[in-house]
Amino acid sequence: VLPCLELLGVPKVERKLEYRGWSTGGQQIGSIKFKFTPLAWNQSLDATLWPKPTEADSVKRIDITMVVPRNVQESLKASLKFELDLVFPGVDIRNVTEEDSRHPTRLYVLLVAHTTNGFRFGRDWLYDKSVKGKSVDDIATKMAQRVADGLDTEFRRGGCVDEYLQDQLVVFQALAKGRSVIDSDK
Repeated sequence: VLPCLELLGVPKVERKLEYRGWSTGGQQIGSIKFKFTPLAWNQSLDATLWPKPTEADSVKRIDITMVVPRNVQESLKASLKFELDLVFPGVDIRNVTEEDSRHPTRLYVLLVAHTTNGFRFGRDWLYDKSVKGKSVDDIATKMAQRVADGLDTEFRRGGCVDEYLQDQLVVFQALAKGRSVIDSDK
């Protein structure tokens, strides 16, 4: 939500992940810090300056974040590349975060598709299935298929942003001056 809000005129929000939280492999509370710069007094967001949705919008890049055990990383990278090449052929794919979760049940992957109009679509999965009796390749394939198919389905629905981001933007749309259109589907 923060990159989108910055695209819409909210001043840059500084953020720092101190440590990740987990609900598997022993619960652990995470911590992140934010520093907000408020809009100037009597200033509001101006919807007339926002990027306009277009029918011809396309995906120009997909960023991958994976936080999985080290022994899963290469298999997951290969599975993601294969799945993303099927549904988004020719799109630039970047591994932006690769972290060792240091536990076999701590498996998380996030895909963020950057569109030509500056908006983003996302799909993620905090793996919630048993890993017992499953090979690394089976887990990686299942994760890659789920997030790639979910991102493809979301993008094909049309609109500027995914359904989850749309829910978070409604308040900012209501507070902005001018008419705002940020559809999650067309």
